[in-house]
Amino acid sequence: MKINFFLPTEEEWCGTYDGGYVEVNLTNDLYPTCGKWIRQIRIVFSGNDDLMWTKTYDIKEEDKDIEFLDALDLISKMPLPITKKHLSSVGFESE
Repeated sequence: MKINFFLPTEEEWCGTYDGGYVEVNLTNDLYPTCGKWIRQIRIVFSGNDDLMWTKTYDIKEEDKDIEFLDALDLISKMPLPITKKHLSSVGFESE
């Protein structure tokens, strides 16, 4: 499952989307890790070039829908406009 949307920012993200927005990608999928496949939820905030802030959660197959809704809830409660300082304070890492 994947959801994409945009949220406002007032910071420079090595290019923002028109009007001062960053893209948010929320995915729930299988990813290869240490020679095996595990289910992860990834939240990625990105400008329109290379700057990204990410957070990844390993989840159990039976909890995938609940965990996805929790991640969406986390995003919905973030203060706007989005700041890199806030993302860092809640465990996102710059890539």
